[in-house]
Amino acid sequence: MRAHLYAACAILLLARVATAQQKTTLDVEMEFRAAQQKELVDGDLRGAIEKYRAVVSQAGSNRAIAAKALVRMAECYQKQGDTEARRLFERVIREYPEQQEAVALAQARLKGSPRTPVDSGAVVRKVWAGDILGTISGDGRRLSFTDWSSGNVAVHDFASGTDRTLTGNKPGSGARNAFAEESAVSKDGKQVAYTWYDDNARRYELRIVNVESGSTNPPRLLFHNQDQTWIAPWDWSPDGKWLAVTASRKDLTTQLGLVSTVDGSFRVLKSTGWSGPGKVFFSPNGKYLAFDAPATDTTVQHDIFVLAVDGSREVPAVVHPSDDLLMGWSPGGTHLLFASDRSGSFGLWALAFDDGKTRGAPFLIKSSIESNWSMGVTRDGALYLGTSTGNTNVVVASVDLTTGKELAPSAQPIQQFVGSNASPDWSPDGKQIAFIATREPRPRNRAQVVGIWSRETGTVRENARLPYVNSVKWNPDGRSLLLGGKDSKGRSGIFLADAQSGAVTPVALTSLENFVGHFPQWSPDGKKIFYRMPSMDGSGGSTFIERDVATGREREVSRGALGRISVSPDGEWIATITVDSSTKASSLILIPIKGGDSRTVLRVAAPQLLGVLTATWTRDGRALIVNKASPPSVNELWVVPIDGGAPRKLDVAFPGRTAISLHPDGRQLAFNTAVERKTEVWVLEGVLSSLASKP
Repeated sequence: MRAHLYAACAILLLARVATAQQKTTLDVEMEFRAAQQKELVDGDLRGAIEKYRAVVSQAGSNRAIAAKALVRMAECYQKQGDTEARRLFERVIREYPEQQEAVALAQARLKGSPRTPVDSGAVVRKVWAGDILGTISGDGRRLSFTDWSSGNVAVHDFASGTDRTLTGNKPGSGARNAFAEESAVSKDGKQVAYTWYDDNARRYELRIVNVESGSTNPPRLLFHNQDQTWIAPWDWSPDGKWLAVTASRKDLTTQLGLVSTVDGSFRVLKSTGWSGPGKVFFSPNGKYLAFDAPATDTTVQHDIFVLAVDGSREVPAVVHPSDDLLMGWSPGGTHLLFASDRSGSFGLWALAFDDGKTRGAPFLIKSSIESNWSMGVTRDGALYLGTSTGNTNVVVASVDLTTGKELAPSAQPIQQFVGSNASPDWSPDGKQIAFIATREPRPRNRAQVVGIWSRETGTVRENARLPYVNSVKWNPDGRSLLLGGKDSKGRSGIFLADAQSGAVTPVALTSLENFVGHFPQWSPDGKKIFYRMPSMDGSGGSTFIERDVATGREREVSRGALGRISVSPDGEWIATITVDSSTKASSLILIPIKGGDSRTVLRVAAPQLLGVLTATWTRDGRALIVNKASPPSVNELWVVPIDGGAPRKLDVAFPGRTAISLHPDGRQLAFNTAVERKTEVWVLEGVLSSLASKP
């Protein structure tokens, strides 16, 4: 009897084991399908890799599914241009020889997998210190650009080292009522298409002008549309008959299309969200347009796409979680060139292209390049790059506000985004600084980051990413950040970013075209927001608005020739700088938030002036810190008591034209250096030899 019982138990146990094994196999297969969903449907290669890795570790004796998962994982790495793909394919061949289908796939993929990326013979050198909103001619001789001293479009001749102005603004007049922006020189270097802004008509126009000396033809208006708020030419077709353009519309969409250089007709090829394409280049045979653009309306990272000029089809050429920016085509059209930060810093990559299709995986040409802004590729394969440099960094200065003496040398605590971090704001507990940085310094479609620097660790954590941010302020509770700028849908206004997740939600949006000067501020209790809007009475002044966070109700606080808002610690006053239009005198004034007459705290006669960015309250609310400037180059910080006491100068080197934030301890001032923007043109040579050595 006992023997029969043992036998029954053994049978039951074996059945349960078999059921468990069957369930495990089913789970692994489901996990494999979920990984495929991540890869092929969601396009999340990193997420797919992790799921395929889990399949391999859980497969047990199911070697078939393990081999399949390894092949799929390797293909994900291959799409990213990662050399891990080769090692995984080799592992399949070595460890799973009986899995004939997986081995055959691995062997086939190895024939086209990228070699270990190493820097090629491509060399970068600086060739000119000039503007970068233009392109290079096919022979590399001429470069179009905007002369911002007059607003004219011009060309730089590399052979003679001379510049030639092509439009009629007076030299030295500055870019005021009319000026050129983006431009593109024709392949033969004989014509320039350019964007022209006419302030009197308040419209952007597309124009063409001849380059050749002795030409008497004036610029020709090619196209304009009142529904469009901006238009730019990016490239000429090889036959010179078409311009590849992008145009922004009043409905916050962007059109990619072709404008005929013969009759000015506009053919729309694709409509996108507000961000639109960053760069657009014709293929050398004129059949395709390559462009980079955000993958979705909610992302700022770009992917690369190829569109047939007849509009028949579009190919997603480079789709990757990294930021991928179009640099151009190889001269024969056999490769797409793009910049990518997938390896940590921006490098130059290439992807084979044939008969309207991509071939193989991207491969690295040069691991680090001077810029990710392309000005085009010449017929002999030289890639021209535009750089925009500066030295804007957050500085912290320790000072005794009573004596005005500096307590310790100024320091630059933020060592990430060096050269492009600005607009600091101390957290309420004084342990962090929120700031704004430009993630990629490209002239258009840039991505700006809100960073949070930790005083305790010295590290920076990326928070929100938006196409444009011009102000950041901590909520008094330290849980969120108040931003002014534009979101990825092109909407201007005020946004709230979660201090931990970086999730962004709109607070108040404006319908005013291209207005981003809100510079919002919190009330001390975090229940209200104060921001700035243009006055709608035709005066050209500003209106200060109070908004209740809970209800959304708004009311006007004041209007006039007002600068930025600075709310007092007790929530009773707004301090701002105002300028008298007739005398040019600038004044620091206090506006009672609950109503009543404003009063002047300090008045400075021209040519001296008070900086509009620096009306910052001391922690006790008894004084304001302002910038008093004496043109052309003297900038000083002064503490101005609001009770009429004598102002006192701070012994701190201050660059001017920058907002400041005062630490809760009342002694540490955070502001940013301000160095004039400088643009340069560089050339990357040797690209052709690099491509010739690649599969």
